[in-house]
Amino acid sequence: MQKIVEAYPAIPKAMQQAANCAEYASKLDFSLTPSKFLQKMIDGPMVRFRTLGRFAQWRMLVLAANGKVDEAIQTGIEMLRLTRLYDHEPLMINYLVSSAVRGTMLDTLNKILRMPAISAKVRAELDAELALQDSQKPLVMALASERGFALPYIQEQTGALSTVLGWPMVNWYMREIDAEDAGIAFAKKPIGLTQPAADGKPYQQWPKELNNLIQGSLVGPAIVATVGAHFRVAVQTRCLRLLNALEAYKERTGADATTIAELALPAGATVDLWTGKPLIVRRTDAGWIVYSAGVNGTDDGGNTEAKDRAGWAPPDQNTVSRNDE
Repeated sequence: MQKIVEAYPAIPKAMQQAANCAEYASKLDFSLTPSKFLQKMIDGPMVRFRTLGRFAQWRMLVLAANGKVDEAIQTGIEMLRLTRLYDHEPLMINYLVSSAVRGTMLDTLNKILRMPAISAKVRAELDAELALQDSQKPLVMALASERGFALPYIQEQTGALSTVLGWPMVNWYMREIDAEDAGIAFAKKPIGLTQPAADGKPYQQWPKELNNLIQGSLVGPAIVATVGAHFRVAVQTRCLRLLNALEAYKERTGADATTIAELALPAGATVDLWTGKPLIVRRTDAGWIVYSAGVNGTDDGGNTEAKDRAGWAPPDQNTVSRNDE
């Protein structure tokens, strides 16, 4: 990794410059036919962004291994800023790529945040960026752009069938658009920083509600996958922010926090999006484990790699039993 990172010294400088940009404009050609547009997107920005995310991760690990922990975290912050910019690329498939890169950054930061000698300044910068990451706006943008793309793409793929089949085909079109609208409306529900539960319902019920709204549509499974990815990464983001605050508290006071309230984080920032309850924190001999109860709302003791779970444990310790508190 170090040989590769050192072979491209211009990339970190370009990353820093790009991360400091306030706006993002896609360079895709929106005049292309839907199928050509999709292929250009897959071959272009998607590949480049995933490659950049991999390079950033390697650079973070190399810096941390060489004792440059602050610089490693700052690289992660820059890459997280770039994901917020990349979120402006259209379509759900791009948002899934953005979510994957974001998740990789969070996972790498989880490992590095447990190392010593991290400055208070860098921890504060990370906290500020994680607060900005906790947003539903990118999900709404992805679903809205998908809606604009869906109908012309379907029309291109079906061709003359629209004319031959008439109303049955029109009804199919409308069912797909209705599913897109349901997904957008779902994404706009108040699940942000300040509201612990929307409509008085636990978040774990929402995937079932969304499935009911889009049942029978071809685009439905993709919407469910995109919303699910958003929820998982959003919970991971909150877990990492909580972990960062716990480590900062220990460095600042010399003692572990005994309650989440001592960390002075915004109340909504520690809410589990799946349950509407506070995220779960456990102290182990290896370090903190911060996690969500998951879609089913059951605290299994901290298995952060189980399906429909999210959270962060010390490296090489993905599960902690209830007796290890």
